Amino acid sequence: TDKDPHSPRNGTYWSHMGWIFRGKAQNQDEATQLRYAPDLVKDKVHVFLSNYYWVTPIIAAVILYAIGGFPMVLWGVFLRQVIGWHSTWLVNSATHLWGSRRFETRDDSRNNGLIAAVTFGEGWHNNHHAHPRSAKHGLTWAEFDVNWVQIKFLEKLGVVSDVYGYELEKEIQDEALQEAA
Repeated sequence: TDKDPHSPRNGTYWSHMGWIFRGKAQNQDEATQLRYAPDLVKDKVHVFLSNYYWVTPIIAAVILYAIGGFPMVLWGVFLRQVIGWHSTWLVNSATHLWGSRRFETRDDSRNNGLIAAVTFGEGWHNNHHAHPRSAKHGLTWAEFDVNWVQIKFLEKLGVVSDVYGYELEKEIQDEALQEAA
């Protein structure tokens, strides 16, 4: 849509990473943050981590350098970060170009098993666009979603609450019952 800051309709480079370097994605004002994540804006730990995001990699670099020198820093800080970035960005670009479409959504989202494997379930992107409120992106046994498993674990620990997961099988069963009636 026009509101998508990393729309693939603006080109593959734009959807992959151009929106970060040339767009306004990093310039979110407080009103935007309050609209989308009011609980996080008020959480002191999250605010600290957001303001001092650069501290953790520096600490990791110092520790890794002490353990294994510069090669360890290259692998443990820089390569790890680049792989993490591109895995995330592939969700914005590749899952709007290649894959299957279970749901007819108004966008170009696709489910892509390879991207899902690399991103622990985020590659089931068409499922996400069809059910954006759902924390569960993998909707069948074959669409394994590690992130969903982690979120459910955090829910059991009481760290998160009010978690919603769309159930495709339940909807199919409900439709079958309605047709039979």
